[in-house]
Amino acid sequence: AGALVNGGDYAEAETLLEQALEISRPIVAENPEAVVFRNDVVSSLDRLGAARFGMGDVEGAMAAFQESLDASRLLIELEPGEPVHVRNLVIALNKVASVHHALGDVGRALELYEEALARITALSATDPTNADWLLDRVASLNPVSATRLDVGDLEGATSAADEAVAIVRTLVGFDPANTGYQRSLAIALNRSGDVRFANRSYAEAFALFEESVAVMRGLVGLDPANPLWRDDLAVSLDRAAAARGLAGDVEGAVAEFEEAYALAAGLAAEAPGDLDRQTQLLTAIYKIALWASGDRRAAAIAEGEATIARLEASSGFSPANAAYWRQLFAGI
Repeated sequence: AGALVNGGDYAEAETLLEQALEISRPIVAENPEAVVFRNDVVSSLDRLGAARFGMGDVEGAMAAFQESLDASRLLIELEPGEPVHVRNLVIALNKVASVHHALGDVGRALELYEEALARITALSATDPTNADWLLDRVASLNPVSATRLDVGDLEGATSAADEAVAIVRTLVGFDPANTGYQRSLAIALNRSGDVRFANRSYAEAFALFEESVAVMRGLVGLDPANPLWRDDLAVSLDRAAAARGLAGDVEGAVAEFEEAYALAAGLAAEAPGDLDRQTQLLTAIYKIALWASGDRRAAAIAEGEATIARLEASSGFSPANAAYWRQLFAGI
């Protein structure tokens, strides 16, 4: 069922998981002290919530995630401090919080995100070198930072984002050759930069984005064909370019937007049927048209219009979507 959820086959996954719960719930009722059976229920509920959320059934997802959270709290009561239970509780807290966030209850979401962070921070403190727990802390810090930003707590958002960067730097220090840690550092730097950008501290944001660019350049240099890393580099370049431009260096911004465009063009050419890749390319063209001037702006607008026409002709874009993009380019 987990593979089905990850593969996007949500309906079949939901059916299998509901069948599994029909079997495991009575077993738990007959053996309330049996931790292994309760863990099975927690795992099934977590996946069931993800499947329902993927199908757009937000209320059903909330019910499954909330039941998973309640079951996780019971496991903590049965075996206080057990790391597996703490980590499962943190996952459940973050899942329920994410649904509250999606439903617009940002205050409740933040309460749950903060509880998840507090619990994984306490667990991590018992073994500061445990890499998995450190990554769990980063995974909890990210939504805390974003949600604090949502409620206007810029100082709190910055603190959480910077703490995530510091943790990932520690992980890189443990294993400098670990490309997963390197990529996590680039992502954490971007998130920290995003908070500064939201606060209009463009120079500070630019410094963080540029460090992220440097990290991703290093990874792409190791494997130039890696599409994920090339996409990550394009994302970092786009952020750096925007911050650079708003800090006053428009020429430098256009140069970085151009580099992001080159990456997007390569990725789009490799996946002509991937609408997301094609839309990323169109977005990159639009950014150049927006920031460039003279002949370069005119060329970007012409390329954008041609790309829209190509996507519309291939049925990649609906008429409404094509009209939306044409209006964007016309407004430059």
